[in-house]
Amino acid sequence: MSTEAPLVCRLDALSPADRARHAALTGELRPAARGVQKLPRGYAFQFPDDPALSRHVLEWVALERRCCPFLEFEILLGDEGEPVILRLTGQEGVKEFLAGELALATSRPQDGAPEIDIGSVEPGEEPALLSLLERCGLTETGVRDHLRDALVARDGSGVVGSAILEIYTDGALLRSVAVDSGLRGRGLGVRLTEAALELARHRGMRHVYLLTETASGFFPRFGFHAIPRSDVPSSVAASLEFTIACPKSALVMQRAL
Repeated sequence: MSTEAPLVCRLDALSPADRARHAALTGELRPAARGVQKLPRGYAFQFPDDPALSRHVLEWVALERRCCPFLEFEILLGDEGEPVILRLTGQEGVKEFLAGELALATSRPQDGAPEIDIGSVEPGEEPALLSLLERCGLTETGVRDHLRDALVARDGSGVVGSAILEIYTDGALLRSVAVDSGLRGRGLGVRLTEAALELARHRGMRHVYLLTETASGFFPRFGFHAIPRSDVPSSVAASLEFTIACPKSALVMQRAL
């Protein structure tokens, strides 16, 4: 019998305060990374030799290991002035998890690659957005009714990412967070989620909800936590996403703004 830990994040391992701190540390460390190296079973991240940043790397690891016990951590501290290296590895499947879910890698373009910008859907981009959702296996049900609060990521080829808000009387619903397969693992999903949360604040929302079947390990880093369906306000619960698009087995998560 295998003794490997399942690739499932323990959503209850961190208190609300710990989750908030984890999200803050992630937001600090992600843009601070100066290099990402692929390893056979994971990734290595390089950070500048800065005492405060090194302490935050250690603090992040202490929190991350509680909610993701299947990860293996190694921190390498060289001589003064040399980069701090954080290695994240694990069993089979961990590398794919890190690329698609952890998203600590910076989203800076590679040499010669076009910049990726995030903004509102522009006229004529709806077909590209719907095509992206189809490629990513996400439903387009109700999307056309909420294009006003839809965000897309663009590079030289067109729409390569999305995050959509549905604004209701007593909360916002975050849905359709998607990244084109060729750009995953570069932090674009993180950028889209953060932009959507900022838009929710701008719209005056106090809570954001979402449904997920496959990304339960991704959203806690932004302060989302699992809640019962009965705790979802009526206007959000009446959305097409809750009533038609997603199965009853989907996990419900909430983030307070």
